[in-house]
Amino acid sequence: MESSNDIPYDVILNEILTRTSKETLERCKAVCKRLKEDTYRSSFTKLFLQRTKTVSGFFIQSMRSNQRSSTFMSMDAKSKLSLSFLPSNFKIEASNKQGLLLCKIEKFTKSIIP
Repeated sequence: MESSNDIPYDVILNEILTRTSKETLERCKAVCKRLKEDTYRSSFTKLFLQRTKTVSGFFIQSMRSNQRSSTFMSMDAKSKLSLSFLPSNFKIEASNKQGLLLCKIEKFTKSIIP
């Protein structure tokens, strides 16, 4: 039972945790099962992304005729992420859950067969 000095749960969830860092949020999920479950709700995720200016989505890389094509597919239609700063011939080698990508610039050599 909450005493009069306790912060209400919905204030902790919707006002405090939606303004914290991703790292702090991950630590808080370990506190209790209810908190972990509530942070996976779409309403919480949407509010968290809006308040922390987090870009959420997927990098997609494909290859056609020896040419790589890379695109960022945003989870939010309003968020745009340009990959124009990257050279056209990069390959995503690895990634982590925080969104860090390890990219490698590939240099293709043309083979000329006489």
